[in-house]
Amino acid sequence: MKISLKRIRKKKGISPIIGMVLITAVMFSILALFFVWRASQEEFQLQRERERIQQLKLVEGESMEFLTIPGGDLNGQYIHFYNNGSSRPDIQRVYIDDTEVTFDSVTWDATNPRKGSLRIIESAIVSESLKMETKLGNLYIYSPPSAVIDVLSIGDFGDDARLLIDGGKSNAVGGVVIRWQWKFYVGSTTTPSKTEEGARVSVNLPQDQTATTWRIELTVTDNTDLAGARPGTSEVFLTLAGTEGTGEGGDTGFGGEGAPGGIYISLGGSGGGTSIAEGRVIAFNIKNFSGRMIPLDTLRFYGIKNPSNYTCNQVYLAPVGKTLTEDDMYYDGLNIGDGGIAEFDESYYVGDRDEVHVELRASSGARPQEGHVFLVILYDSATPTSYYSVTVPIRTADATDDVYFDPADVFHVVGSGNTLQGKSLDLNNRVLTEIGIAFSTPEGTGEACDDRLIEFNVAGTAYWTGSVASESTIYLGTDSDADGVPDTGVTWDNSRTVQFKFNFTNVSQRIFYFVYRFADGTSIAHKIPRFQLALASGEPQRQDVSSTTGGTVTWDIDATQIDILNTPLDINISGLPCYCVASFAPIAPIGVPSTITLTIEVLPGAPTGLYPIVITGDNDNLAYSCVVFLYLS
Repeated sequence: MKISLKRIRKKKGISPIIGMVLITAVMFSILALFFVWRASQEEFQLQRERERIQQLKLVEGESMEFLTIPGGDLNGQYIHFYNNGSSRPDIQRVYIDDTEVTFDSVTWDATNPRKGSLRIIESAIVSESLKMETKLGNLYIYSPPSAVIDVLSIGDFGDDARLLIDGGKSNAVGGVVIRWQWKFYVGSTTTPSKTEEGARVSVNLPQDQTATTWRIELTVTDNTDLAGARPGTSEVFLTLAGTEGTGEGGDTGFGGEGAPGGIYISLGGSGGGTSIAEGRVIAFNIKNFSGRMIPLDTLRFYGIKNPSNYTCNQVYLAPVGKTLTEDDMYYDGLNIGDGGIAEFDESYYVGDRDEVHVELRASSGARPQEGHVFLVILYDSATPTSYYSVTVPIRTADATDDVYFDPADVFHVVGSGNTLQGKSLDLNNRVLTEIGIAFSTPEGTGEACDDRLIEFNVAGTAYWTGSVASESTIYLGTDSDADGVPDTGVTWDNSRTVQFKFNFTNVSQRIFYFVYRFADGTSIAHKIPRFQLALASGEPQRQDVSSTTGGTVTWDIDATQIDILNTPLDINISGLPCYCVASFAPIAPIGVPSTITLTIEVLPGAPTGLYPIVITGDNDNLAYSCVVFLYLS
């Protein structure tokens, strides 16, 4: 029987109600089938998306670095590598100099499942590159090392030119440069006049009366071939001006301030004022904001305005506020004329944020007048970072562009113990292009640190990922000139959280040194962990003892953390007069935070006077001092 709307309207045959029900049921069945099909398609798409995300996670989870790549013919030899990622790489193809070679299946170390190896089974020599491709499509590349030479500064030093030269940008793709060998050839000679080793070296090159050309050769070796070196070599030519005449000849000058590590010394004492004596003394204060300890070992000065015939034969250095004594004399010798150099008998150590008072005294020569300007250069012996220049009379410095480290926003350990986090870095809209990093294990706490930095991020955004060892540089931004090194830099404000991620098991058992380098050529160093040393609350700064009868006095000194990382302190004392014995409790090394008790026993017959006693804490990373006064009556 045929069902139609016409029959239903005429009420013939099938009941109109039953007909409507049947038609409605058919329509609902079709709609139901449609929705079921639609849902199945959506589930299929979701499943594909889940598979795609899982595949991406697997791809991103792979990370591998080369450990050893033998030199010479690889036939029958093993290439060793290390799995840095969360998933084990499945190596499918190996290319040497872009030619695929055959190899045995990969084997993994039974004692360390992250170490793998494979054996090449045909003749091949790595001359340009080695590539390993995984099943997921990741490609791991190694290229032999290449040497890069940067001349950072040239300074005149007596009859020599002092050269600061850096090979830290040398690289081996997929490897780590572990040795830097320098050779210095004068003129066309084939035997080096000098040799040095190290990533950054300072060397004195003799100057002749006429201009001399030096050939500087750097050979670098990476860590991938322990049996036979696989070196990379480059050279530069450097012409030193002669010592005779002016114009093209003459002085080499005293360089610039652009050496890595940064020059951040605040001029002026606590009051920020000028201190030029109307007489035979030039005096000024320096406050160290460099982020590290500075050992000063040499001083030089130039008269800039009203050219000076001022001479100096004594140099005193001491903490600000100390009454100077002969113990504070760091140079006592022949008169040093304008442009001359005074070499100290020992280094004077200026801790981070410490102040030092400097006085230059003369027994003869012209008197410096108010308004005269002198350029004073203080040389640093710890890093060959040439020198730090100050100007006398001291001017108030505009520090608005300085990078500032806020002690309230401390660095601390987060996550599983391998992330160093803090909000201490305020760029003030400066462009940060690269970060030099170094890290190690505090002495006495374990084996030497040979782990890796694997990520740097700001406010949860990764600005760099990879795997680099200590004493490396990471580059930030976009590679605009396609030279393989990002060069545009990044900026952020002080509300952002910065994180350095390592593959350490415990970041708190390390010390860290970061050098932030900016697009304008300046840089600043920052060491972690930081701490402070100060008299405990309520402790008197001065205590009196009779020198006739003797006696014992004590001070409590608080060692507190700025960054929430604990490395032990060594404690040193200076300025103690004769017939006095000092001791500390607890004895070094001292954990932080801690209260340290200084006990001074004064024996009868001690010399009378007011003695500043300087107590210095040193955690192999930074030094910090506080001063107490002992009055012997």
